[in-house]
Amino acid sequence: MNCASPLIGIVAVSSRCNSRCVYCDLWKNPRPNPPISQTLNAITQAGKLGIVLIGLTGGEPILHRELETIIVHAKANQLYVSITTNGTLITKRKIKSLENAGCDALMFSLDTLNANRYAQLRGIPIDFVLQGIDAAVASKSRMLLGINVVVSHSNLEDLPGLGRFCIDRGLLLGITPIQNPEGGFPFPALDVDSQMMRTLRKTFAFLRDLVREGLLLGHRIDYLADVEAVLSRGALPLNFICEAINRCFSISINGDTHLCPARPSVGNIKSFDLAAFWASESHFAYCESLKYFKCPGCWRSYRADTFSLEWLRNWFINRPAGPPV
Repeated sequence: MNCASPLIGIVAVSSRCNSRCVYCDLWKNPRPNPPISQTLNAITQAGKLGIVLIGLTGGEPILHRELETIIVHAKANQLYVSITTNGTLITKRKIKSLENAGCDALMFSLDTLNANRYAQLRGIPIDFVLQGIDAAVASKSRMLLGINVVVSHSNLEDLPGLGRFCIDRGLLLGITPIQNPEGGFPFPALDVDSQMMRTLRKTFAFLRDLVREGLLLGHRIDYLADVEAVLSRGALPLNFICEAINRCFSISINGDTHLCPARPSVGNIKSFDLAAFWASESHFAYCESLKYFKCPGCWRSYRADTFSLEWLRNWFINRPAGPPV
C-alpha cells in the first residue's frame, strides 16, 4: 500500500545567489553546486515517479552554468519544467536559451513594486528585476511567465498593485504566505491588530475582483481564505489536512530528500531510490504519521491542497486557459 503519486518535485540546483533576502540564509553560506550527475539522477528518479512538474530553484538557478543541460534532461524524462528566479540575470538572450532548452515556466520573485521596500526585503535594487520581467514579456515567449510574492506584514499593502501589474502584462500571480519576514521554522504568528486585519481582508477581496477581471492566480480562489487565516492567526485552518507529504518532495543542494520541511530527510538521493521508497510500506506509514501533523504551515502545505493532476496538465497543455477558480 502506498500514498498518492506525487505531482511536484523541487530540486535545488545552486546555493549561490546574488540576492540578499531577509527570509533566506543561503546567500550567507554559499556552497559549491552539486555534481551535475547528482542533479540529473534526481530528475531521472523524479521522472520514474511519474510526477508532472519539476521546479528548479536555488539560490539563484540562473547562475548555474549547466542549467540548460538540466532542463533538456528533465524534458527527456517527460517533465514540465519551472524555474524560479530573482530576474536580475534575465535577458532576451537568456530567455531564448531557456526556451530552446524546453523550459515551460519562468517565475520571478517579486514581493513589491516599492523600490525601497524591495531593497529592504531582497537586498538588491529592483531595477534589474523589472528589466528582466520586461524582457521576458517583450520576447512573447511560449513559456508561462509569472511572479511569486512572499506575503508578510511588510508588503501586504502592495498586493493590489502587484495584481494589476500582472494583469497589464499577462503574468501569473503566485502567493506564498510567510508569518515572519526573518524566516525560520516554525513561524510565529504575526502581531495582527484590527487595522491590519481590515487591510488583509480588503486586500484579498481586491485580488478576488482582479481574478474576475482576468488575473491569472496560481491557486484556487479559496486559497486566499487560508492565507488570511494563517497571516492573522499564525496557524492553519482547524480542519486542514496536509497533502504535501504525498504530493510534493524537495531535494536540497546536498541531496537530502524531504517530504515535509519540518521533519528529517527520508534519505539522500546519492544512495536513495526515491521510486522504491514511494511504493514502500515505510512511505505509507510516514504519510499516515504526518497526515494530521499540526504545524503553522509552509508554502508546500498551502500549495499541495490547491493542486490537482488535472490542474497541472491543463495549465501547461491547454494554455492560455488559466487555472480553475
